[in-house]
Amino acid sequence: MPESVVISIGDIPIQLDPDIISGDFQFEKKMEDFISDLTPKIYLNVFCGSFPENIHQEIIFETNISWRFGRLGHKWVISYPEVSAHQLGIFNRDFSNGNIYVSNENGDENHFIFPLSYPMGELLMINLLGLDRGIMLHASGVIYKGEGYLFPGQGGAGKSTIARLWNQLPGVEAINDDKVILRKMGDTYFIYGTPWHGEGGLALPQSAPLKQIFLIEKSEHNYISALSQTQSIIRIMNGAFLPLWDQQKMDFTLGFLSDLTKDISVQELGFVPDKSIIDFILNLPIN
Repeated sequence: MPESVVISIGDIPIQLDPDIISGDFQFEKKMEDFISDLTPKIYLNVFCGSFPENIHQEIIFETNISWRFGRLGHKWVISYPEVSAHQLGIFNRDFSNGNIYVSNENGDENHFIFPLSYPMGELLMINLLGLDRGIMLHASGVIYKGEGYLFPGQGGAGKSTIARLWNQLPGVEAINDDKVILRKMGDTYFIYGTPWHGEGGLALPQSAPLKQIFLIEKSEHNYISALSQTQSIIRIMNGAFLPLWDQQKMDFTLGFLSDLTKDISVQELGFVPDKSIIDFILNLPIN
């Protein structure tokens, strides 16, 4: 039986308490880097190989990729009923504790799906962040000289490409090439790496104060373009993980984005996918 473990993502320590007699769950490759000795704020029991019967939940949000949200009395339910990767989560109202049920990994009776793997971990994090903590974006993020640069973009915009180009520069930490958490602590915004990376496989648990946001797209030449606050909010929202099932969390998210785009410089960045873009960014007047 595996021991309890604390995973810290976005400076939110989550304790996982497995409840199995034999076997173990499979750590995803990058998830082990997020093991922490911080005092947990979230407590989750993990049940491996067994699922509760007759869950009569009220479905309130459903996607075309199988996961769904429901209510069971005063509890939230997240379910992902794929045969090969069955997951079920039942949580209290603020997601501070709950139970996650996971199936076997690829039919191996001694190995189980990691409880914070897709989609359960990301959906849990979206809900935790929506409770006045922050947001998660489709973005790459890098830390250079102690400062964070955030590059939101849609699929194919070049998030992994620009993260790999930065990663070739000495002293740079590419904290993720697909999913980055953004929080405000006091008067300062911070970016945080997550374990859920993109095709570049870049994922680190580091964080740093946010310096600037560049909304990226590949181009035949390097350029920046000013955006209005409204344009910035809309563009960032297009790549945000929005808690659409919860009005209170949506209200917080919209307010967070409004404040963010007032406080932090946001620009459109077109870039040639080679190392010239790094020099271009570092020589901008804001730097």
